[in-house]
Order: sequence, then C-alpha cells, then structure tokens
Amino acid sequence: MNTLYKRFIAVLLVVVTVSVVVSLLASNVLYAFYSKPKMNEELFETAGSLKEVLEENGAGEAGLSAAMEMLNALDYQVVLVSGGESAAGEDVGGSSSGGEVTLTEGPFNGGLTAQFAGADFDRTNISLSTLNEVLSGGVYQGEEANMANWFMMGHFMNDVRNTVGVPVELDGERQALFIKQDSSLMFSEFHIILLVFFVTAVLVSVLFIILMSRRLTNPLGRLRTAANEIRQENFEYDISPQTYSKDEIGQLAVSLDAMKGQLKENHRMRQKFISDVTHDFQSPLLNIQGYAKLLEDGEVRGEDAREAASVVHSEAKRLSSLARQLMLLNKFDHQSYEVKKSSVQLDEQIREVVRVFRWRLDESGIDLSYTLDDVEIDSDRDLLWNIWDNLISNAVKYSSDGDEIAVSLEDKGAHVEVCVQDTGAGIREEELDMIFDRFYRVDEARSSEGSGLGLAIVRETVDMLGGTIDVESAFGEGTKFIVRLEK
Repeated sequence: MNTLYKRFIAVLLVVVTVSVVVSLLASNVLYAFYSKPKMNEELFETAGSLKEVLEENGAGEAGLSAAMEMLNALDYQVVLVSGGESAAGEDVGGSSSGGEVTLTEGPFNGGLTAQFAGADFDRTNISLSTLNEVLSGGVYQGEEANMANWFMMGHFMNDVRNTVGVPVELDGERQALFIKQDSSLMFSEFHIILLVFFVTAVLVSVLFIILMSRRLTNPLGRLRTAANEIRQENFEYDISPQTYSKDEIGQLAVSLDAMKGQLKENHRMRQKFISDVTHDFQSPLLNIQGYAKLLEDGEVRGEDAREAASVVHSEAKRLSSLARQLMLLNKFDHQSYEVKKSSVQLDEQIREVVRVFRWRLDESGIDLSYTLDDVEIDSDRDLLWNIWDNLISNAVKYSSDGDEIAVSLEDKGAHVEVCVQDTGAGIREEELDMIFDRFYRVDEARSSEGSGLGLAIVRETVDMLGGTIDVESAFGEGTKFIVRLEK
C-alpha cells in the first residue's frame, strides 16, 4: 500500500506541477502578445508627452537640469543620452552595429553624455547600435530585453534594455530618451501579497494531497488485509463494511463482505459434498467388497450365490449411476457441456421413459397414467431424457403400493408445460427450498435408493435449457413438479 500511496501522491504532485507550468506558460503568452505590447504602447505615450515637455521647456542647461530634477519625483526611471557629433548623422563610436556601452552619469565613451532621473538602474549596458538607432530618429521597444519580452518576471528587470527609447530635439541637438516604470514601485505590496497567496495555495494544496492520499489509501490497506484473510479461508474475519465511507471504496467493502459470505457457504457446501460423496461411494463399495469376498471364499452357493452376485451387480450399477451424475454436474459447473439442439417429439419421448419404469410400477403396485399433447420442440434430446427420468424416478421412490402418478404434457403455444404429480409421501414446507440441493434427501430412510443428486440435476438441466421448474407439495398428500420449456 505504501507503493500505491506514494504513486498517488506523485501523480497528484505531477498534476499540480503541470497545472502550474501550463498556467505560467499561458500567462507568459498572454503577457508577450497582449500585455507587453499594450504596456509599451502606454510607455511610448508617456515618452511622447515627456518629449514634448522637454522640447518646450528643457532648452538650455538650466532648464534641462530643472526638468530632470522634476522627473526624479515621478514614478519613472529616465535616462537622456546626447551624442555630440551624432546629431549631424555620424555613428556613435564610429560604428552602427556591434559593441556595447555602459551608460554613466555625465560624459562617457568619448563624446556621449548621459543624465539619469528617478531610481537607479541595476544595469546600464546597452548596445551602440541601439543608441545610434534612437539618436538617428528611430525608436527602441526593448527588443534586447528578451526576458522582458517573453517572461512576466522580466517585466520587473531593472535594466536600461527594458526601456523604450524615443529621439528628443533639445537646443537643435538630437538626443535619446529612454524611459520605463520604476521597478521598485511596480513590484508593489499588492504583488507581494499575490505572490504569498500563490505560494501558500501551492503548499496547502500539496499538504491537502498528502493527507487525502493517506485517508484514501488506508481503507484500501484494510481491504487488502481482509482479502488476505479470506484467501487463507479465514471466513470469520470481520470486514465491518459499515465502517467505510459510502463511496466506491465502501461499495467495494460491501461486495467483499458479500463475497466472503458466498465463499464461506461454498466452502461449507464443498466440505458437505466431499462428505456426502465419500458416504455414497463407501456404502456400495463395502457391500461389493463384502459379497465379493463371500463369493471368492466359496461361503455361499446356489441361490445364495446368485443373490450375492445380484447385490454386487446392483451396487456396481449404483456406483456407475452416481459417477455419471457427478460427471454431468461437473460439466454443468464448468460450463463445458454443449447443448445439442434438435427436433424432439416430446410426447413420444415421455412415453419411452414411462415404459422404462413399467416393471418397477408393476412390482410396487403403483398406478401411473399420462395425458400427452402432440408436441414437437427444438431442444437437447439427452438433457430432456434426464429430466423426465429423474422426475418419474423420484415420484416412484416416494410412492408406495396403492399410490398414483400422473404425467401430463400441455401445449401452451409459445411454451410447453410438463407436470409429474404423485400421491406419495409429500414434502414438508420447510424442506421445499432444499430439495434441489445436491445430496439432499427428504427421507433419510430411503437414502439407499438414490444419491440425492437427481433433483439437483433436473434443476440445473432445466436452467441450461432456458426453462423453469416449480414444485407444489403437501406432506402426506403428494408432490407436483411443473416444468416449463420454450418450444
């Protein structure tokens, strides 16, 4: 479970990380293609207004100094660069491209002069080509500050390259004016609050993920323990499904508890099945062994020998029948029996089954009558024979001298209905739900007459053929089985 717990946390952390990264990328794309151009446009408007003020009021050294002092009080960082001979069209530094220059207050780089207003820049390096471009009448939009163009945090770079530049005409000399908002003011208290909010939200989300992961995986650990106990056939283990939540995990606990109950019942039935099979095989085997020993030792002769041989033969047939029934049930259980449908004249088949029992009926003094409609259905001939054989055999077994058995076949249109009714011993009401269980016998005194598998085979055969079987009985008055099959 530790592995699942770790994987669960890892997946959620990956989701949070990917979400944050995607959100940042989306925000940066919005910044690069919308916010940054819009802010540059606003800066150009501010630079244009400042240019007009400087050109109107900044004439002369005193006026320019006063204007720069006034700019110190504004929320902008400004640098004004004059280029000496550049006003006549010559390149600053003798080259229009390549190289970089560091702007400093006053004269620098042999012929250039810079004046600063507002907060100090952390970095004042700028390319000579940019200075030449602005001093030649062009504008600069901060193209060199790639970080500022593509990443939001670059907007707060305190760098001359992160400015916009416009040319200014002062006293007949063209100068370059570079301006940007004050970085220290842009990163205000509100932005700090937003940053704290973002970091706190991420940390709380991670903590919540860890706690929820543990809460979700703990019940799975309990269910794993329960499954291991069930695997070891500890069917008394208390799963307590009511202690779980009502979500899918709670439903899983309920299902596991139901499965435990079913496995417990299957285990009990398996043990009972083994016990019953052992008993049903042991009794005839002991009889065969005993009578065979008598015949082998020559202790019985004449009529007694024939009787002993008859018992051996009868018990061998009983074992053969039991083995055949068990094999059939095994095929049903493993769904390996293939239904082979063909046209069956049902009334003729039932007559054939009745004829098989005629000698037993005559010996027992039981009267059997039948009323059969002329019906043909599409079904498995062998499986149908098993149904009628077991039902009539069961009726004969629980009837005695003077009782009656009635068999009827009725064509109901879409289906047929077969009834096997007797006036024999009948079944108690509390036993009706158990008569189709394997090895269950209503009358233990007659256990030697059958295996207790006949009715179980009948029910499973009827189910396999897509039909239904019902039973009606009154103890001491008789029993009626009704089988309905689709035509």
